[in-house]
Amino acid sequence: MAASVTILSMVVSSATGALSTRARAQSETPGHEEPARQKPTTETAKPRVVRDVLATAVIDREPEQILPPIPADVGRLYYFTEVIEAAPSTTILHLWYWRNRNVNVVLLEVNGPRFRTWSYKTILPTWTGDWRVEARTPDGTILSSKAFRVEPGGGTGPQRTDSPH
Repeated sequence: MAASVTILSMVVSSATGALSTRARAQSETPGHEEPARQKPTTETAKPRVVRDVLATAVIDREPEQILPPIPADVGRLYYFTEVIEAAPSTTILHLWYWRNRNVNVVLLEVNGPRFRTWSYKTILPTWTGDWRVEARTPDGTILSSKAFRVEPGGGTGPQRTDSPH
């Protein structure tokens, strides 16, 4: 366990500096959209991501999905993850990568058997190229991942879907 904490500390410290983000988490009543699942009974239970969305906003705890190409003038991008089967007080991480370099780590608390959470990254217009964002457990297990490309040019703003799904 000490090795995991040390590695996490190194990742977090390498992500400090001009590139930063804030995190926001929201819970919901279990069974609101689907029947409540049985809570994990052991500490070894792993959370599962059942939905992950790259979005331009989160409104009423639902993501406003963005479609490629993502223009350089997008502003903020959100990584929305819906987690189930997590033990009480579970932590997950959102790791943001630009050009295969970790630029931010966000720690998010998951406080229920079904929980929606998200982080965002402000994208400057000069930060074009390949990006990816991952949801991970503190031990490094990847729960979900989205790769995307921020394209130069623009002025058109993000393209959005009518539905968050």
